[in-house]
Amino acid sequence: TFNNARDSVTNLAQNGLSNFKRSGYRSGISFNWDITPKDALTASVNFNHFGNNSNGYVNNYQTTTYLTNPPIDTNSINRSTSRFFDNSTDFSLSYKKTFKNKEQELDVLYNQSFGTNQNNYSQETDYTNLTYPPLASIGNNPGTDKETDMSIDYIQPVADGFTIETGAKATIENISNSVNTQ
Repeated sequence: TFNNARDSVTNLAQNGLSNFKRSGYRSGISFNWDITPKDALTASVNFNHFGNNSNGYVNNYQTTTYLTNPPIDTNSINRSTSRFFDNSTDFSLSYKKTFKNKEQELDVLYNQSFGTNQNNYSQETDYTNLTYPPLASIGNNPGTDKETDMSIDYIQPVADGFTIETGAKATIENISNSVNTQ
């Protein structure tokens, strides 16, 4: 590259290596119980995980050539790591009531989800041919989330092709995290 005064030229060459791994799963179980021909109960629990991590390095070879001064070589090694994961557990319970009129229906639903996540990183730059001190940064970002959803829905047929539908829903969320860096 050239600077605006066009009195120097900088060349940068890099080579490096990075490893990356990913993991994940999703599983669950559900139970259905027909209490009566017009009353049904369904319960389920699910487990979820996703994560990845990586580490690697980059060798930097930089030469700056000036028109009036000797060239300056700046060689460095950048090392980095990162790790992320997210785990959650979800619960669900639903009740469905049907009536003599097949279009009339009552549905009650309760869902709850608990999750934790974590994100970590580190970076370090070491200069191999200069007396500059190393540069480094690390970070940690843990978090949790909890969500609860509750709903009730009712359908009342009034006339052929005409129904009244009503319901209510509440969602309660609690999300927290912190960011720690150095």
